[in-house]
Amino acid sequence: MKLVALGLVLLGCLQSLAAPDFQVIALYEMRMMLTDSRGVLKDWNNNQVSPCYFDNVRCDQDGSVIGITLSSSGLSGILSPSIATLTTLQQLLLDGNSITGGIPQELGNLSNLMTLKLGRNSLNGSIPKSFGLLSELQNLDLSENLLIGNIPNSLSNLSSLNNINLAYNSLSGEIPEQLLQVSQYKQPFELWPAHNFMQWKH
Repeated sequence: MKLVALGLVLLGCLQSLAAPDFQVIALYEMRMMLTDSRGVLKDWNNNQVSPCYFDNVRCDQDGSVIGITLSSSGLSGILSPSIATLTTLQQLLLDGNSITGGIPQELGNLSNLMTLKLGRNSLNGSIPKSFGLLSELQNLDLSENLLIGNIPNSLSNLSSLNNINLAYNSLSGEIPEQLLQVSQYKQPFELWPAHNFMQWKH
């Protein structure tokens, strides 16, 4: 009986070791909602134990995903909300693709995110208010999409933000006054509200 019990314990340990972690599942779900015309996601499989061997994924020494680099990779489809479970993520680069649909509100859960680049896609809808929760965000690029509506006032909470590009969308309304402190806004005006329908808030 002791041998049987020991065997069951060992089997359970082996199954635990072999099971993919939540990061693998999140990245696989992200892949499933995208069309990968160049095969850049071909090794993002849900039978892997760790995501740290996936192409275009960077991990820290603890095996936590901190970077996804897929700029100009020929991707289309929509963004999976499952990305938001990668709470250690610091860099998400998806600019220069053909991604459509809305930006998931859940991305506001990425509390360690420093750089978010979604520019030069075909994303529609509004900028999520939840982006105001991205307390570590320094660089935000949502340019050249199909975004509409106002800039959320919640973006004024982003004290670390020093570079933002919202140009070539269909945004409207007033620009929150607090965003005047963002260093990128101090550059020529045309760099970021271009082709929007906006005005300064006084």
